Amino acid sequence: MTNPYVGLSAASLGIAAVALAALFRHVRGTTLLAAWSWAVVALLGLIAMAIPTQWYTNGEALLQLAPLHYAVAIGVFCPCIALFGAKRPQHRAWQWIVLSFWAVMAMPAGEALLFNRGFDVGNVRGYFILILIAAGLMNHLATRFGIAVLLFTAGQIVLLRPYFPEALFEPTDIIDRNWDKFGIVLFGAAGIWLWLLSRPARRRPPLQRLWLDFRNLYGAAWSIRLEQRFNATAEQAAWPVRLGWRGFSATGAEAERPAAGVDRLPPAAQQEFRSLLRRFVSPAWIERRGAE
Repeated sequence: MTNPYVGLSAASLGIAAVALAALFRHVRGTTLLAAWSWAVVALLGLIAMAIPTQWYTNGEALLQLAPLHYAVAIGVFCPCIALFGAKRPQHRAWQWIVLSFWAVMAMPAGEALLFNRGFDVGNVRGYFILILIAAGLMNHLATRFGIAVLLFTAGQIVLLRPYFPEALFEPTDIIDRNWDKFGIVLFGAAGIWLWLLSRPARRRPPLQRLWLDFRNLYGAAWSIRLEQRFNATAEQAAWPVRLGWRGFSATGAEAERPAAGVDRLPPAAQQEFRSLLRRFVSPAWIERRGAE
């Protein structure tokens, strides 16, 4: 009997590839291009992992694939780690940190393969995996992509569940083909939501659209930092505007006027906002997103 998860996982990998291709136009001209590239590498790893786990039916043979399974599964964290270093000018050098992160996390797999040792991730890495899952979830949960992130997080939990700390979770089989395929299906579902919601926020003033697009792409970590920098400058310069999670809002006497808001953003404030954005995105991206 044909396993229904086989077709679903294959379709999900295709959907994820389409979603990544659609996302490219949004990250082009930004420092997120590196994170997007890591996502492509992680997707290729999942495809490579799905092929042998489909054809191997012997449990002992699947157990021999456990180190490769773990090394590939850890790769799904690389885009998130790359995002946390996505600010110019250190964004290029940060990719060495991403690669070093993967190498350190995948060290048990390398030792098992090169020195024929027993494969054991250990509880320390298990707790760190849980921290990374939580960090990725919290960074984008309150953005437009919240549902997609929930689905992606569920896929991470399913895929990485054998490596969680034994004190918190019961040990499970290292490779369960059906569970792995279910995790890939969840990644595909996240790709559908990502593709549907990746279009820019319309029917809003240009600066509001720029902020919302930046917030949705970069998540809470960088958005809160940029918000704090802008508001500190606005308070020092006595601009009648502040930047919040939902966008710009007028303050003081300006807030009492019906037309107050981003339409009355002082030119100096606009310049400061665009200057802060240029630490992450190119001027061409700003013009393109502001005009869409």
